Amino acid sequence: MAYQVSEADLKITDAAFEEIKNYNPNGADDFTLGLLSVLLLAVSREYEQLRNGYEKYTGLAGWACRNLLELDIFTKWILQSPANAKRFVADLAIDGTELFESMRAWLLHYDPGSGTKELDKTIRLGHERRKVEGTTGKKHLEVRDLADAVGMTADYKRTMKLCSKLVHPTAWSVISMREEEGEYAAFRVILFQSGSRFGLDAYNTIREHLVKGKTMTPRIKNCVEQARHYQHQILQEISKHQTADNSDRSLVSTAYIKMVVGDYGAILTLVEAENPGAAFKLFRLLYEDVINALWVQAFAKPSIVKKLLHGKQGQVPGTMATRTKKLDTIFVPPPNVQPAETLFVDLQSKFWKAACSYTHGGSLAINRELAGYDEQSAYEMLRSSTTLFVLLMDAMYKLHHGKKNDVLWGIAQTYFAEKW
Repeated sequence: MAYQVSEADLKITDAAFEEIKNYNPNGADDFTLGLLSVLLLAVSREYEQLRNGYEKYTGLAGWACRNLLELDIFTKWILQSPANAKRFVADLAIDGTELFESMRAWLLHYDPGSGTKELDKTIRLGHERRKVEGTTGKKHLEVRDLADAVGMTADYKRTMKLCSKLVHPTAWSVISMREEEGEYAAFRVILFQSGSRFGLDAYNTIREHLVKGKTMTPRIKNCVEQARHYQHQILQEISKHQTADNSDRSLVSTAYIKMVVGDYGAILTLVEAENPGAAFKLFRLLYEDVINALWVQAFAKPSIVKKLLHGKQGQVPGTMATRTKKLDTIFVPPPNVQPAETLFVDLQSKFWKAACSYTHGGSLAINRELAGYDEQSAYEMLRSSTTLFVLLMDAMYKLHHGKKNDVLWGIAQTYFAEKW
């Protein structure tokens, strides 16, 4: 397939919808939770069709993309107010009576002698329910009207126009659809990406509705409290020690330490403010500042340090990968940090690609913003940030003063032995 979604993006999207499939909404009344559960079930079902359509048939991808758009619109409209939610549920009887009246007319057209006693009873019960719910004489909800109400008019018009051409037996679909090549081959990719976005948007709308006004989860709150504890202990200790001299290297080291303190403090503040997306973006800057700080202190030639401090375009030479490899020649991690032989190279392989994706708006950032940041991801980011902060402060003291600080070393040992 000349036009295709990368395997990495497919895996990420599949994982996001697997999360939707396993999501158990809570934090609302039973009526709302029941409605949200069936909406999520419908989103999961349509994504399966979208995935199959992307692999096999553009027409199916068009149907699924269109349905996911409508589910996104329904979700937004329903959660605008309790009245909208009740009206949507009331549409069940409207749809039901219209459906069975159409079926009765269809049967009588093709088989005038057909018995419709059971259908008549079902239709009568439907109208009785509509009378109780106050929808007698009302038409079913029109998605185009709901799209206007939730600010998705343009999405509705553009998507419906495209998908209708693909799913109905037009001259194009009859004559040319089997020839899925050239620019037409791009349609599956467009439909898959758009449909996925609609489905994830519906999910994110539900998650945001359920957590609106709520605090962090108890686990994340505990992690932030633990992180703040170590932050306070370390900053209190390093405030007691001045730099060894006023050399360029010492000044650059001081600057890097201030950067890391700022990065780490901002990450904790953003998580406390329930803004995990910005915290994830900032993690890469923290990681880069830590690696650069240690490399410059340990290996940078005086000419490089001078350019960094006094020049206007001074930069740390080389790549992050080469710097981490160099750092592993002099640093030995705590005994309970594995793998012991390659501390910084291991950190590089673990963090760098994911961190860049979040910072530069890649697939991870896009899908997390749509699907939401789960508790485990937030925990891992907080733990990794604290690990970098603790490692940097302990190591920088050793490099700068040429000896171990017993207090910082003790804090590091306690931290690495502790499980949050």
